[in-house]
Parts: sequence; structure tokens; C-alpha cells
Amino acid sequence: FNAYNAASQGCLKKSRWWLNLMVVVNFFIPLALIFYVEAQVTVLCALIGLAIGLVIFKFDGYRRLLALMHLPWVFLVLYLWGKLPFHTTWDFLSVWMHGLIVVNSISLAIDAKDLVLYFCGNREYPGN
Repeated sequence: FNAYNAASQGCLKKSRWWLNLMVVVNFFIPLALIFYVEAQVTVLCALIGLAIGLVIFKFDGYRRLLALMHLPWVFLVLYLWGKLPFHTTWDFLSVWMHGLIVVNSISLAIDAKDLVLYFCGNREYPGN
């Protein structure tokens, strides 16, 4: 949790709720649904992303390059999108999958913007 606290402290206060939402949707809910393959894949992607983020944070600090930690989500969103036709009822698993796809897609769009800014020379997050 030290890495999460460091990332949370680096976030602007207005974006902490988004960070918390991503942790709940990408880690805690999947742990509750761990007997489903979709949840197992999500937890695996979250752990891979965390490992990527820790390495980037160690070498580059709290900068826009941290957007790369969400790279596993590209595959996760595509995987879950492909699984949606098999979930025809609106049970908790299906609602969570839809929500996860929306949250992660929004985050990936923000990450794409951050990476473009990073590679154009604007490496720092505003407020840091």
C-alpha cells in the first residue's frame, strides 16, 4: 500500500476519487468475483500494471510516463469486450464488466493524452 499512498499523494485532490474508483473496479471487486475467469484476468492485469508503475515510479518519479502502467488494460478491455456477448443477463458480473470497460476506456484516453504530452516534452503532471 506504500506505492498506492505515494501515487495518491501525488494526485491532485480532485483526481483522487478517480484513482480510488480505478482501484475498486480493477482490484477489489475482481477479488470478490475471483472465481470468474474475467475477474482473474483483471487482477492479473492490475498486478502487471502495478509492477510496471512501480518500476517507472522508481526511475522517473511521478510523471506522465506512469500512463504506461495501464498498458495491460488495452488487452483487458478488448478481452472483456469480446466476452460481453456471453453475458446476456444484467447480473453483478455483467454490470461490473460494463463498468470496468467504461472506466478503463476513459482512463486509457487520458493516458494517451499524457503520453503524447510526455513525449512532446511536457513530462510533469500539473500541480507537481
